[in-house]
Amino acid sequence: MLSKRILLGAAGRTRAGGLDADTALLLHMDGEDDGIIFPDSSITSPKGNATVNGDVVTKTAWKKWGTASGLFTGASGYLSYTDNSAWDIIGSNSDNQSIDMWVKWSATPLGYQYFIGQHEATWENQWCFGVTNSQALIFNAYKDGAGILNFQSAAHLITDTDPHWVALCKVGNKYGIYLEGTQVAYREDDSTDTLSALLTIGQKGGGEGFLGYIDELRWQKSNLIGAAPNEGLTDTIKVPTSPYS
Repeated sequence: MLSKRILLGAAGRTRAGGLDADTALLLHMDGEDDGIIFPDSSITSPKGNATVNGDVVTKTAWKKWGTASGLFTGASGYLSYTDNSAWDIIGSNSDNQSIDMWVKWSATPLGYQYFIGQHEATWENQWCFGVTNSQALIFNAYKDGAGILNFQSAAHLITDTDPHWVALCKVGNKYGIYLEGTQVAYREDDSTDTLSALLTIGQKGGGEGFLGYIDELRWQKSNLIGAAPNEGLTDTIKVPTSPYS
């Protein structure tokens, strides 16, 4: 069960934002049952339809908003986009970015499962955002085999199949992970790196795929979400109440 503090995150002091010129990627995941078209709805340099790898489909059985969500069945299926400088989440230690989405596991999460990431030919160069084998939310990045920016929340944070809103927010060199609008993890780090790799959604690029539904995924290249991550984990951001538009 989520703590009272997390459930109160929806009352945070900041607004969730929407779609603007700084939105790098917006996947509403809408479509027909068993559909295979996943268009980017961003308005500045839209990235087109995601490449469907394996058995990812749109499903009407569950969705947060719209007509459907994306159903992912593990490492065998994921969405991808070609390499782009927009995916350099740690390319700078002075810019602002956020990645947020609604997720709903098909079964209680066991093992590492990743929502999104980039992964070069081997694990030594990668970044990824997901959940650990102890049900903690995690972000990690490796450069030439060394962990340069790795942090996670407390364990046993997600132990159910309810819908959850998760967000990774970067404000300069300060990073926060949020669940239901409440900050649950923090890292301050000046490390930077850029990768030449596919962006993968539903796994980190080398496996450990997500098992469940993803809806309303947005990558914002600004702090429109209004985050102020801090070491005391006291920040809150407003949970969106409608699809981004």
